[in-house]
Amino acid sequence: MAYSEGGPVHGAAAVAETAAAFAGRADVSRPALVDGAVGAVGFAAGRPVSAVGATLRRGRIVTLSLTSGEDRVRALDLAFPDS
Repeated sequence: MAYSEGGPVHGAAAVAETAAAFAGRADVSRPALVDGAVGAVGFAAGRPVSAVGATLRRGRIVTLSLTSGEDRVRALDLAFPDS
């Protein structure tokens, strides 16, 4: 299951399609903790434009939380392991 501004997305194929479209918004991505969850932040022209956080259970991703828009992404609690 994935959660985005458009609402929940169910099913592996639908989640994969949504995540692929979401990833296309960024030029580059960096691993990050997104509101405490393992994830990544996407950047376009050096600005954060998207973020994804994953909920893991028994070593498997069970939920993705997708956020887009510079203002929304900047409002998240982000931590980058390489900084």
